[in-house]
Amino acid sequence: MSAINDNRGRHSISAAVSVADLSVSYRGGNIGLSEVSFELSKPTICGLIGMNGAGKSTLFRAIMGFVAPA
Repeated sequence: MSAINDNRGRHSISAAVSVADLSVSYRGGNIGLSEVSFELSKPTICGLIGMNGAGKSTLFRAIMGFVAPA
């Protein structure tokens, strides 16, 4: 875990997972994700919920590098 100084001299914890403007497109023009951004700091517990086809699996595949971002 690394710490960084903010502009007020305080230390803050850098993000464990950081995603910025992630978009994924599939063949045929289907859009899997469009401009997704978020940060998770350590330690944290997070859940991801949504309807079928909302992009949950696509998000994790893109984070792990199995799907190329657009």
